[in-house]
Amino acid sequence: MTKEAQFLAAMQGKSEWFASLADPIQVQLAAAAQVRRLKDGEAVYRQGDAPDGLYAMLQGRVRLIAWSPGGVGCLLLLAAEGMWFGEVSTIDAAPRQQDAIAQGACQVARIPLAAIAEIAAQQPELWRHIGRLACTHQRQAISHIQDLLSLPRAARVAKVLLASSAGDDAPVAMTQDELAGTCGMGRQTANAILGTLEQAGMVRLGYRVIWILDAERLARVAMGEICRTNKE
Repeated sequence: MTKEAQFLAAMQGKSEWFASLADPIQVQLAAAAQVRRLKDGEAVYRQGDAPDGLYAMLQGRVRLIAWSPGGVGCLLLLAAEGMWFGEVSTIDAAPRQQDAIAQGACQVARIPLAAIAEIAAQQPELWRHIGRLACTHQRQAISHIQDLLSLPRAARVAKVLLASSAGDDAPVAMTQDELAGTCGMGRQTANAILGTLEQAGMVRLGYRVIWILDAERLARVAMGEICRTNKE
């Protein structure tokens, strides 16, 4: 199987955005893709790096984390297989606004900026599609801000944990500082909520990871139900 065929197979049924592109654009992106394998904790890029292209997840997951001047991390996006990221810097050529860090071993494909420009010169609608990808992520960010303004603190924690889970037995790879920053609260408050959830049997805390033990009950907390320490 050629490199292009492998890329197209990896995207098949996993990326609505890629599926919406015209066939010639799909083929050209696949031909330009540069595959890279990363180890757990390895950076795809760092906040402040110069833009180097648009990325697609082929295998595994990548966490996009923004850092405040005080060093507080906020998880912006957990990119899973089929998802694309890095589009904002691709559009405006400004430095990266977040770290992109491998969560476990993973494989990404980079479409270099020069290739994007070359394809767009032949298929100008590519820029509109990349802009639409940016809008999708912007809407997700706005929805998260609305949650911070409206949901109880325990509901924010539960919702972020569920959104960060891959839906398998793997733990959520997130420090308690990152969780607090993502949920818009202090570390002590986030730790107290996690302690309550753990006592209730919904989660289990580990070193830099959180296991979800009862997703159904945690989803009820995410919908705003009161978090109780006793099991129902």
